[in-house]
Amino acid sequence: MVWRIADVRDKAIVLLPTQITQGTSVSFSVTAEDPNGEEAPLVSLAPRPSFGLAELKTESTNPGNPARGVNPSVVSTFRWTQIPPEKIGQSQDVNFKACVKKTKWEKTLCSDHKVKVSFEAETRLPPLINRDALPPGKVWYVLAEKTYPVPIPIKDAEFNNTAPTVKIFPELPEVKWSAGVLEVKPVKPGLKQFSISATSVFGATQVESFLMEVLPWNWSSVVVFGDGPNDPEVKASIPLFESVQVANPTLQLSDPRLLVERKAVLVTTGSLADDSVRSKLESLSAQVKNVIVSTPLLGKLEGALKDELAALQVSYGTRIANLSGYSLEAVAGNVSAMPNDPIKLSGKLGVESASPLPLVVGSPTCKPLLVLKKAGESDLPVLVSCKRPGGTMLVGGVELGDIQTTDSGLLKRWLSEWVAL
Repeated sequence: MVWRIADVRDKAIVLLPTQITQGTSVSFSVTAEDPNGEEAPLVSLAPRPSFGLAELKTESTNPGNPARGVNPSVVSTFRWTQIPPEKIGQSQDVNFKACVKKTKWEKTLCSDHKVKVSFEAETRLPPLINRDALPPGKVWYVLAEKTYPVPIPIKDAEFNNTAPTVKIFPELPEVKWSAGVLEVKPVKPGLKQFSISATSVFGATQVESFLMEVLPWNWSSVVVFGDGPNDPEVKASIPLFESVQVANPTLQLSDPRLLVERKAVLVTTGSLADDSVRSKLESLSAQVKNVIVSTPLLGKLEGALKDELAALQVSYGTRIANLSGYSLEAVAGNVSAMPNDPIKLSGKLGVESASPLPLVVGSPTCKPLLVLKKAGESDLPVLVSCKRPGGTMLVGGVELGDIQTTDSGLLKRWLSEWVAL
């Protein structure tokens, strides 16, 4: 926990409607953010309404991310049912208290907030806001300077021929809703909160809150799983891509931002070392459009990637400990530019890199890219490209960073052709 010392402490930032009209069943969202960046605020009813059954339920808590300037926040839903019929036509204030830390130990810096609830003379259902695309309680991760259209259909709950009045508050120039589509084009990184209110022709209102974290525009499109940027294999792989983030599987697989807007992942030899996270690593990697798994330790795969290789009819033989008499060559017709000089394996990145693993390819959706050749023997594929739904899977029995060419940029150009980044 990082504690901040300041002369002036800010109260919670609270997002909720100031007034709302519903029937004898009331529901709306309450979002609170700690501008001091410490812990999610404590939101409570103050006091609980004296009639009916009222409850405030926490839907999600976001611990924030100080490194990105994202403050902790909490999203809650207020529900009020069993309102007596005699209250119809009247109004009632509902009071909330939002507290953040005033000292290291106590959340006693509080602010009061009020919503005026009016009960309709005739109970009408509020409009329906379909959140299937952005479920409540989840943070929506987006990139700065990129436009995101998301279907958020809104319709009257009672009549098909009447359209609710839709508003966004607070008004944000980068957030628009029209014809059932919510469109955002964020400009600056950070946490954004907004709500959509939909009011029927009878005045019944439904409010839904959204939490959006804007990631930097230069967010890396490729994740390299490995021990760290100083690991020899990872260090040799980074120059092969334009934009890379290195992630340690043991430490970072639980980060919800890890695979946001990624176009490819590279599974290295080092990333398969931790048995306790290997299955999760494979499951997450398989969710990305393009997967590169290139290591002599393919036999360690045990989950989603192993299953995908089996479906693609890609297996492997016995590792080659002595490369004497072998040459590493590109397959003509399967690469756009043939090298002028021999391709080599340095065998110096780690204890595994010196002994490549030949592959056996049985599917027509896969094609060999690099093979080991030896006079009088069949070619042994060591890097193949396979089609997968929406993308490509590169499978190798060698470490990518171990491949050496006199043209230092050749492998990078090949990769940009094999995998759409």
